[in-house]
Amino acid sequence: MNEIHQQILSILLFCPFVGAIVLALMPRQIAREFALAVASVNFLFSLHLWRYWGQMSDGATGFKFEQSVPWLPQFGLTYHVGVDGLSVFLVLLTTFLTPLAMLGAWNVAKRAKEFMVCLLLLEAGLVGVFCALDVLLFYMFWEGVLIPAFILILGWGGAKRNYAAIKFFLYTLVGGLLMWVGILYVYLPGKSGSFDYVRFKEAANALDAADPNGIGTLLFAAFALAFAIKTPLFPLHSWQPDAYDEAPTPAAVILAGVMTKMGTYGLIRFALPFFPNAATAAAPLFVALSLAAIVYGALVAIRQTNLKRLIAYSSLSHLGFIVLGIFAALLIRPTGDVAAQSANLAISGATIQMVSHGLSTAALFLLLAFLFERRASSEMSDFGGLAAPMPRYTVLFWVALFSSIGLPGLSGFIGEYLILQGSMAANFWYALVAATGVIWGAVYMLRMFRRVAFGEVSEANRTLPDVNTREWVAVGLALAASLWIGVAPQSFLNIINPNTNKVVPRAAQSTLMAPSLAQSAMEAPAQSTSDVPAAH
Repeated sequence: MNEIHQQILSILLFCPFVGAIVLALMPRQIAREFALAVASVNFLFSLHLWRYWGQMSDGATGFKFEQSVPWLPQFGLTYHVGVDGLSVFLVLLTTFLTPLAMLGAWNVAKRAKEFMVCLLLLEAGLVGVFCALDVLLFYMFWEGVLIPAFILILGWGGAKRNYAAIKFFLYTLVGGLLMWVGILYVYLPGKSGSFDYVRFKEAANALDAADPNGIGTLLFAAFALAFAIKTPLFPLHSWQPDAYDEAPTPAAVILAGVMTKMGTYGLIRFALPFFPNAATAAAPLFVALSLAAIVYGALVAIRQTNLKRLIAYSSLSHLGFIVLGIFAALLIRPTGDVAAQSANLAISGATIQMVSHGLSTAALFLLLAFLFERRASSEMSDFGGLAAPMPRYTVLFWVALFSSIGLPGLSGFIGEYLILQGSMAANFWYALVAATGVIWGAVYMLRMFRRVAFGEVSEANRTLPDVNTREWVAVGLALAASLWIGVAPQSFLNIINPNTNKVVPRAAQSTLMAPSLAQSAMEAPAQSTSDVPAAH
């Protein structure tokens, strides 16, 4: 069993990669079935992480299921993978959504085998990003993900796919090159001399503390800009609406549901822990940008008439919430137990919101994919009154949009609630401005639902078939996971909370356990001021 524990992350990484190679050599007639089987088996393998999480003790570096094998030791490069509470659910999200995206792409007519190969390669790269504990290995997966994503947009996208694909590629490439320069500087002899996460972090912390000639600030900027572009964070978001709009809708399930989390995960795993002083100094700027993203994304979404672009701007707003939780945690004053707990709360909310947004956005894009198959359109004006011919579809659509809005009992509420509560500890106005995004979210989502589901049914829509079993299963599973998080969030928070102090080092000084606060926040009414322990 110990051997399986050590190998499980490599299995999750190489299973889709090898599956893609085998699929490329197979007959086209069974491409869909084989790809779905590989992705489904990989998801079953990934459940091993959840099953044995409580039985695994943290390794010397604080990660579980670690595997470290010398690769190019003369260059300080190792094959080092592992997960903790901040990354394990992103691995599970990737393996969970990939087979659902394949179910959504079942009717892709053009080069279906190649489409499935790209999805498997994309899955392998994303798993690598979320479990790599060697900085150069992380960078290789970071850039590697770009290739299948670019091919999916360019090969199966809409009329403006060339423009969208090239714009997406260039934005991400520029950000990656900035990060590469930062990685090389920290690695240079006399600094880390190694790409291993722990040694690299020690060298980065030393540079950040000394900050000669502002080098710590420049290094943080190199990492943070790469992650902000990928998230994307306002005003670096212009590639996102075009990519989402032109990408084949089933592929957008992975692009929007998982790939954008590479940016927010990078902030949590690398940018903040490597350069805490520079990150704290830059936190007011990133909070301001995240609040701008929340409000701007929501207001622009209200004006959209295309369903895919509406979801794209909705994602911009929701991702702003995640960035707000990450950087607001750095601004909580004064220091002490209460501040540390509030910081942990914000990071926990950001982490669980990454998973929640992935599930709700995936469900919405799957539903749009099914509409596109029936009408070859994503324009709201082409729909109306779908509740009559497609009642089961309408129910799924209803639940998915309420999960996105943040209705209590669904996953969106949990993440937003924890982020707002943590942000309020930093500044009341942060939480107030961010809360308006929830209101605007209800406006544009309910407006979209009214125009699509109700009203007069046109002749073109009167005979549309309702969702079939395959479609019901694909969306139903994503919504069931969202409901699970909404009803039983503590089963997720118990895994996330012990690792939040890795993001905000100050929180490690707390003598109180973060899980106790998150549990009380979700299960008990807010305490009065007199009930809160005094800060040290």
